[in-house]
Amino acid sequence: MTATCYLEAKALRLGPERLAEDVRAARRLAPDQDTATQLRALETAVMQAASLVADEPGQLHGQLLARVPRGVAPDMDKLLADAARWRERTWLRPLAAIHGDLFLI
Repeated sequence: MTATCYLEAKALRLGPERLAEDVRAARRLAPDQDTATQLRALETAVMQAASLVADEPGQLHGQLLARVPRGVAPDMDKLLADAARWRERTWLRPLAAIHGDLFLI
């Protein structure tokens, strides 16, 4: 679940809403509360960015970097590092997550 290639492919093929549903299902099936909490950060980021990613899937990487804080979990940090390495086109790469309900367009 925490590979940007999977997240991007899912968002491209089926839409970000279905991706959010997958993350929500994984969170419900998490083996412990810590894992569920970690997946909640990803679920929230995907849900908040859904309309932007639906219109422009290339926004997924930047939206994850801007919405998921580092230090949530080692797997999330790997996901964010992977997102930061994305180079398919020119983009503005957020250096850190923005907390709160700010608009990221």
